[in-house]
Amino acid sequence: MDVLTIAISGCSCAGKTTFVALLKNLLPSETAIFLHADMFGVPLSQMPIFEGFRDCDSRSSYRFEDIRAAIDYAKVHRRYPPQYQASEALDGDIAKYKSNILPGFLDEVKANMQCIRWEKYKAIVVVDGLLLLHDESLRARFDVMLLLRASRAEAWRRRSLRYNGAEHEREFWQTETYFKSCVWRNYEKEHCFLFPDGNVEAELISSSASSNEFHVAVQPSTCTAVLEDVQRWAIGTLVQECKGLQ
Repeated sequence: MDVLTIAISGCSCAGKTTFVALLKNLLPSETAIFLHADMFGVPLSQMPIFEGFRDCDSRSSYRFEDIRAAIDYAKVHRRYPPQYQASEALDGDIAKYKSNILPGFLDEVKANMQCIRWEKYKAIVVVDGLLLLHDESLRARFDVMLLLRASRAEAWRRRSLRYNGAEHEREFWQTETYFKSCVWRNYEKEHCFLFPDGNVEAELISSSASSNEFHVAVQPSTCTAVLEDVQRWAIGTLVQECKGLQ
């Protein structure tokens, strides 16, 4: 296997973009390809309306056929799909997170990554997004799948800080009502199948992908408010899953 595909999914503000920024510091730049599901959204006018909001966080708000096609292209051709370009805002977020990574923490996770021969891969395709795991045909495209988590209270706390005072063309994104009605509701709806009794805030004994039939590695706890702890779990789990593939 000379191409590795990694899915990074999770609720809003679970730490996905932070983890992507970390991986951009760790994976070989000449072979790593980063695709962001947010770049495959349908126009706002075509998004479904729920409780008076344009629901930007539902299945209907993404062009999943284009996401699948982009992943397939990257895997086969080992380069970015034609015309794919991340938004300047997203690039800015990733650059900000990269610059905020503490040198000591970066050295720590680099040491954990050294046991994998990343150079053996001719391409490492990393895809991040809210809704990468609900569909079997999407899951089948990934070798490693990680679900990052936060409790509803913690996800809203982080989200409110992110958008506090920020100007955004979609003003409703910044409201707690939209978060409850659309963001969290869709997260619960699309990920409950991974949890006992459908409780997405459940504490789990094991985070191993082998512990569930869908082969998704699920962050075991939602309690931490420290993003470095989330990143430690994600790096450690990524390494363990890759060991199992080599």
